[in-house]
Amino acid sequence: MAATVGTGPGPLLGECWREFSWRFAGSDLLLAFLKSMIRILTMKGQALELISEIHLDWKRHVARALAPHGITPKQIFLLRKLKESATLTPSEVAVLIHGDRPSTTSMLDTLERSGWICRQRDPSNGKRVIITMTDAGMEKLASVPERLWRSGKVPSDPESCLERDEREELTRLLQKMHRCMNANPQER
Repeated sequence: MAATVGTGPGPLLGECWREFSWRFAGSDLLLAFLKSMIRILTMKGQALELISEIHLDWKRHVARALAPHGITPKQIFLLRKLKESATLTPSEVAVLIHGDRPSTTSMLDTLERSGWICRQRDPSNGKRVIITMTDAGMEKLASVPERLWRSGKVPSDPESCLERDEREELTRLLQKMHRCMNANPQER
């Protein structure tokens, strides 16, 4: 069963299917094949949908818990990162929050208006802007109970139900998926 030039994979696959269904019509093998194909097609993307659903549920939970404190999950995340590193650039912030330039700038504007951060020119490189946390930002960070933020020890944390080895395995698998997604198509 050779493909003719210019027919592409569509006609060839159709020809293979016709041959397969003709030979195995009414057999259990055909039914098994069809069930397998349906299972594969319905499972494709199921893991990503579940990951997305867990992530969104977690974000909503954290946002509701932080709302009475007047801070969003991204804002508290950024304040924690600033506490760890002392300074960040807007580009580093964009990478941390997985944001584009306009949304990062908007977030930094909001934090600066709140008095929690300060943007200034880098004294050693006038073209570069550095972001630091203000005393008010440190106070805001200290005012939010640690239990409201991801610690891995609270019941609402999606990872809290996993044992250490399960967390490690899940992390390994997610890292593998991430590497695959970001790899060159030729490397897959």
